[in-house]
Amino acid sequence: MIVRRIKKSMGIIFSSNFRVRSGRELARLCQKFGLTLNQARFPVKIFKICIHPIAITRHYILGKQLVAKVSFSDKFTAKDGYDFFDVSTMPTGPSIVALLNRLWKERCSDGNYSDNMLWRVTRLNDNKDYPTLRNCFYADDLINYPEIMDFVLDDMFLCLATKEIGSLPKLSGVTLSWSTQNDLNESSQLFHLDLEDNKQLKIFVNISNVELGNGPLTFLSASSTKLVRNALRENAPGNRKHQGQRLTDVVIDEVCGRDEIKTCIGRSGSGLALNTGRCLHYGSRCRRDDRLVLMFQFVPVNVYREPAFFGPAFPIKRYVDCPVRTAVLA
Repeated sequence: MIVRRIKKSMGIIFSSNFRVRSGRELARLCQKFGLTLNQARFPVKIFKICIHPIAITRHYILGKQLVAKVSFSDKFTAKDGYDFFDVSTMPTGPSIVALLNRLWKERCSDGNYSDNMLWRVTRLNDNKDYPTLRNCFYADDLINYPEIMDFVLDDMFLCLATKEIGSLPKLSGVTLSWSTQNDLNESSQLFHLDLEDNKQLKIFVNISNVELGNGPLTFLSASSTKLVRNALRENAPGNRKHQGQRLTDVVIDEVCGRDEIKTCIGRSGSGLALNTGRCLHYGSRCRRDDRLVLMFQFVPVNVYREPAFFGPAFPIKRYVDCPVRTAVLA
């Protein structure tokens, strides 16, 4: 029994498979020794560099080459942890928005939900349902609709993520997130940081028109977030010894005020690139209407804590002749 547990632990820790959450296991172990999530980040990331030096080096070199090659890359920088954009200026942007809106309507708008959607597959098992962040993709959507992945891996997004992270990133997951009208204020509807890593980038593309009543992604800049964390000290997200890492609006108001709060509102096709590890944020407070958003996340190759959910399968074979995109999806 002991030998089996040791083998399992070693298999998790030393695995090169991105879907094996070795970082989360190591972070959990550090917490057992009394470290906070933020205190455990440095040793875990250094450990991953030591275990996978070739992959780390390769992503660094490929990232430098990508940014140097893309002539318009200097336009894309997540200033202070965020940057707004509009996909209507991208060649395939409008058609992707139209496709995702059609898929959502076919699967959700009549109330007869398809059980093949990922949120149905995962949540029917525990007989629970939540009105926020329902992933409406099927497990094979990115293979059956490869144009979606071509859009996700556009040079603009890859350059943004490379600049924010410091090397070519990995794509951790893609979701077509549907938040329904609700009066809740819990979980991701409270200010929080995504503690997978402080170097990461999430892309949010509004598929539906989003106003204040639709529960837009709401956030603080990285500099404002730093002020909040410095003020809260041991009670800041990631520094708490207990599990709860969320903050109420009252706490934010006391430190920096409402004037510092920004929102991702706009018509269909508007979007936001946000380092959710450095910028406090919340979403899905849909008081008047639903919200539909394409969301995908880029993380470092030595990501501290792997995301808990990955989403649809990637069409890796499609990019076998492209070293950059192969590395991003590997």
